[in-house]
Amino acid sequence: MCDVQGFVNVTPTMYAKLVEDVAKAGLALSGTSGRAEIHACTLEWKYDEAAQTLTLQCIAKPFYVPCETVNKQIRELIDTHLARSFGAS
Repeated sequence: MCDVQGFVNVTPTMYAKLVEDVAKAGLALSGTSGRAEIHACTLEWKYDEAAQTLTLQCIAKPFYVPCETVNKQIRELIDTHLARSFGAS
């Protein structure tokens, strides 16, 4: 299990756009919490609309993939889409 990745100031509009955008990258998020798989990794996520926070955590991955790599890819994917969403609003 890898460290939790946290994202703040994620408005409901940004989260909705994020869900739409990351689906195109192969990460299917449905609702405000749950589990999803991408590239042989299982992620758990939770979006708290009131606090405007999003947390993601890789809970299962191939043994040969270090958590640092997984967390870097999560952060890059989410940061890219949040930045794009923020710039569009």
